Amino acid sequence: MAVNLAVKVTPRSRVDALVGWISSADASYSASADDKGELLVKVQAVAEDGKANAAVQKLIAKSLGVAKSAVVITRGHSSRHKLLTIEVEPLSYKHWLNEIQQQPML
Repeated sequence: MAVNLAVKVTPRSRVDALVGWISSADASYSASADDKGELLVKVQAVAEDGKANAAVQKLIAKSLGVAKSAVVITRGHSSRHKLLTIEVEPLSYKHWLNEIQQQPML
């Protein structure tokens, strides 16, 4: 199953982390499940030569337990606001999403 996830990326952070949700009113894309807004993702990589994009894909893939190739940036390659398409099993995605949704909205 393919799902869409809207993210906002902060490159050059101290740590790689899935921080929390940005409300739909502030989000550039609102294709996240349940229209939660964008997931704020921080990565240590710099935003040059696709390094931050690769770090986002790796972090999301590791968090979901899928291959990096299962996480594709469909929009926003050169923007902080990205839309990801992820090939993932529905039950594992719902479980992951429930864990992430426990984090407060920013």
